[in-house]
Amino acid sequence: MPNCPFDRLPSASSEKRLRETIKQNLNAALCSFQEFIESTETDAVPDFPSPAVLENFMAQLRAFQSISRRKATATPIQLIREIDHRWRMKIFLTLTDCAVRLEQYLASNPLHNFHARVLFRRAKTPLKDEAVALLLLLNERRATRADLAFLRPLISTDLGEIIDSLSTARPRHGARQDAVDRLRDRIARVAQKDLVQQRELFLIKAAAAKPFRQFLFDLQHRLFQKRLFGLSDERIKEWQTSSTLAKNRLRKRRFDDRKRAKQRYMRRRHKRH
Repeated sequence: MPNCPFDRLPSASSEKRLRETIKQNLNAALCSFQEFIESTETDAVPDFPSPAVLENFMAQLRAFQSISRRKATATPIQLIREIDHRWRMKIFLTLTDCAVRLEQYLASNPLHNFHARVLFRRAKTPLKDEAVALLLLLNERRATRADLAFLRPLISTDLGEIIDSLSTARPRHGARQDAVDRLRDRIARVAQKDLVQQRELFLIKAAAAKPFRQFLFDLQHRLFQKRLFGLSDERIKEWQTSSTLAKNRLRKRRFDDRKRAKQRYMRRRHKRH
């Protein structure tokens, strides 16, 4: 690992100097984060914090850990919360704003939204639909009117309203049915092209923001992590619900294991007496 200037911080024995040094360098990083937030309001491409700033920020957290009251296994976000509590620096609020602005910049990724929808509604979504959607989004075949119902939840509101109207459209008296069918085919291909462009745009933006995305992910805060993949609010809510249920199931399994272990112990004790 390359030498970092923050590795030369004073030891924990001179705690006052250590606190002042950490505060000073954290404030410098906060200024960079604030510049990113302001740039998202005016620039097409935000002014992302440099990798050096991000690495130095993490180095400050490592230095703070030597005077922290938390365990050595504390996550970065836990250390940030302790710093905010002790020094009132509002780092968590600033980083939350950064995560929200980055999410808005990245916009939606239809492919990730689709994977999330299949993952959280596995019982309701046939697996064959997953393969069809991937082919459509990767532009390996042309979409047809038969794909409209599947594409509908993945596309923008305006185009979705057109699809909704076409789903109930009937040709007027004397008009040919194939005219409506051809229109549906064209709308399906427009929807496919829109999804492919959204995905490509997301990948371009994600590449530009890669160091900052990785930094926010490494802070180990679940809400930050969920905002880095172009998911809609509905998908994020489903993800959060799924995570909560998984945690509750794990907690119940541990409780049941302890209960069974206690029952076995009581039976053995009863046999002895």
